[in-house]
Amino acid sequence: MDSEEPAEGPDNGFAKAAIDGDLSTFWHTQWKEAKPDYPHYFIVDLGDTYTIGAVESFRRRGNGSAQNVVQILISTDNENWEDKGTFDIDNKTDEGQLMEFEPGMARYIRYNAMNGSSVFAMLAELDVYSAE
Repeated sequence: MDSEEPAEGPDNGFAKAAIDGDLSTFWHTQWKEAKPDYPHYFIVDLGDTYTIGAVESFRRRGNGSAQNVVQILISTDNENWEDKGTFDIDNKTDEGQLMEFEPGMARYIRYNAMNGSSVFAMLAELDVYSAE
């Protein structure tokens, strides 16, 4: 990942909060010591290889000041990445944002926040959907 904010803790700020199954926790890019600009990213290791056909993202509850353009990449080895597309995100809703793409084999998913309404990226949850 490029950035996370431990000052949001104990359960918030870290990238692991975006994959904990809890919409009340969130990943947030650094803001206390520095404010790095886009792009921001984190990588999810699924632990095994699956055929992936979509991901769904949920913004930080009630906060629309983050990313509105997202790129999804997948990989089987965490080195060679396949671009599955760039998606416009409505960062003004707490509803999930489904990003469907041509299915591909993946153990790793890279979530790239490309642009937004502030320099910060944040995410409550990222769900991964198998195409099998």
